Parts: sequence; C-alpha cells; structure tokens
Amino acid sequence: MRFLIVLEPIETGFSVQVPDLAIVTHGDSIEAAKKAAVKVVKINLEAYQEANQKVPERKSVLTTPGKSRF
Repeated sequence: MRFLIVLEPIETGFSVQVPDLAIVTHGDSIEAAKKAAVKVVKINLEAYQEANQKVPERKSVLTTPGKSRF
C-alpha cells in the first residue's frame, strides 16, 4: 500500500506529512524524515487493523474531479 508524503524543509530539518492518514512527523534530514514517515505509517496501519477499522482510501493529488493519475 502506498501513500503520498509531502516533505517540507524547516529550520530543524524536514517536516513530512501523510495527508491520507492525517500524519505529521519530522527528521533532521530527508532520509531521516522518510524513515520516520515509514515507521509512523506502519504503526498507524497496525492500529487500524487492530481496531478492525478500514484504512482510509488514498486520494488523488489532482484537482480535476473524476480523473486520476494513480
């Protein structure tokens, strides 16, 4: 399962967001931010599974209704 991540430079490194799962984390470098995102996504997905809840569906990053690149 793949999710869009958004990396943004900040004073102390990089902020990373996973919009479909409402996750925000950070890292000192791009690689550290990506690793933090992977870790927290796994934890989040495990929590959905343990709670017998459906994982939110990925949303397209396009703004055109009805059309998706994914």
